[in-house]
Parts: sequence; C-alpha cells; structure tokens
Amino acid sequence: MSGTVGIIGLGIMGSIFARHLLAAGVQVVGCDIDPARRVELAAAGGSVMGSPRDVAQAAPVVITLLPSELALDEVVAGEGGLAGAGAFVLVECSTMSLQAKHQAAGRLAGTGADILDCPISGTGVQAARKELSFYASGRAEVFARVRDILALVGRDVFYLGEFGNGTKTKLISNLLVAIHNVAAAEAITLARRAGIDPEAMLRTVTAGAGSSRMLEVRGPMMIAGSYGTGESSRLDVFRKDLAVIGAFCTEVGSVAPVFGLCAQLYQSAIAQGWERLDPGAVCKVIEGMAGLAEDG
Repeated sequence: MSGTVGIIGLGIMGSIFARHLLAAGVQVVGCDIDPARRVELAAAGGSVMGSPRDVAQAAPVVITLLPSELALDEVVAGEGGLAGAGAFVLVECSTMSLQAKHQAAGRLAGTGADILDCPISGTGVQAARKELSFYASGRAEVFARVRDILALVGRDVFYLGEFGNGTKTKLISNLLVAIHNVAAAEAITLARRAGIDPEAMLRTVTAGAGSSRMLEVRGPMMIAGSYGTGESSRLDVFRKDLAVIGAFCTEVGSVAPVFGLCAQLYQSAIAQGWERLDPGAVCKVIEGMAGLAEDG
C-alpha cells in the first residue's frame, strides 16, 4: 500500500503504528513533544514534522494517539494546531471522554477537515502483534476512506455508526478490562494459596469457560511478577481511563458496583508506588491482601 499517513503522538501505540505502516510501504510523517520519540520515528524511516498542522498538510489521513484531553485540545486548537490545516481526515484514537471528542469535532467544524472517533482496544503487546480492535464512529463515507489503513495496524476494524459510539463502546470494553484484570489476579493468587502450580492453572483455565483475554495476556506477567516499565501500558494512564469510565456510568445513569470495587484496587496499586507499571500490577495488591507478599 502506498500513500502518506500522519501520526501525532508517537508514544507506545503511535510508535508501533508507525512501524507497521512503514513496513506496509506507507510513508509516515509525525510529531511528538518528546525528542526521543521524534528520533525514533526518523530512525525507523519516517519523517518528523514541526507541528500537528505540518503533519496534516503533508498527509491526507492523520491519526492521533494522545495521553490527555488537554493534549488533544492543544493539538487541535493550539498554535500550529490541526484546525488551520485545511482538508484532511483526523482519526482520533485516544481514550477520552465523549465531551472531549465532541469538542475536538466542534473545533474542526467548517475547516474542511473530517473527523472519526476511533478508540482502540488492546495493549502495546497486542499492538505489536497487530491484534488491536478499532471502534470507529462518524460519517460512513469518511470511515470508508480510512478502513484499509486501520487494517494495516489492527486485526478488527468495526464501524459503529454515529460519532461518539466508538468512545461509548471503548469505555464499556475498558470497564471489562478493569474487572478482568482483577479477576485474573484473584485466580492466580487463589491457585498459589491452594498449592496449584500457577502456570499449570493458566494453561488449563485458558482452555476452558473460565478464560478471559486479560487472563491470557496478563496472566503470564502476573505469574512472573514482572510488570515492565510501562512499555505496554501504565497504571497512571489507566487511572485516567478509570475516571472517564466512572463519569460515563454516572452520566448515563448506569451502575457498576464491581467496577467500583476494582477501581479502588488500582488506586491502591498507584498509592503503593507502582504507577509506572502495567495495570496487571494490581495483582501485587491482591497478593498482599492474601499474605503472599509477606511469604516472599
């Protein structure tokens, strides 16, 4: 596939997207506030641009993968922002509140740009394996223009209708991720306390009805007690997602008692100084509650 795609935000996901696109023969232009990330893109064969506006003026399709709502607003409406770039398609893949997504769309209205709300489901490890799911929402004709690009970096590309439905679906998905991480941690801790080899348990349970994607993905790191240094995902970033999910539940008048209990365990993990570790480190909290930390 030929053509040019822009990426704004070259962190864990953005850098992986860039590598997949470059490997597929797509030219990649990008920018990031972190100099090391810009060097990494150039070393991989991409072109570094000076501002978000420069990226959009060089690429008809721009993907944003940003850490906060403030960053999104700055990229869209700040100095050198996308709002002055003219005609292009913005594929907004960050996990943000619905309000932030609609604000970005409003700032681009009338500028000639189109926007899709297109959050992703999956970890950095899954991204490296092209196992991500895209939850795209917005105008169908705009989605049709970018679907093949998204298919180069993910496994599933879903179109969910009107703008905002992608974020709603992602928040539901992340609610389950939050719960399933804790459930996996509880199962592994129980296996240890019961004298069952955790690795044997993992092989057995993931083959049966009790499995979950998080048990498969994060179970091995929980067993090893190795949660990386944020190369896949980070608790401090996931904390932002937890807050957005909680606010979304309140906004639509739903209840999530199990999620609420799990959110407290993640907050405990952060309070204990593990904020830069993968969210699977919530297992350390469960182990501590079960006395395994004291047992060594």
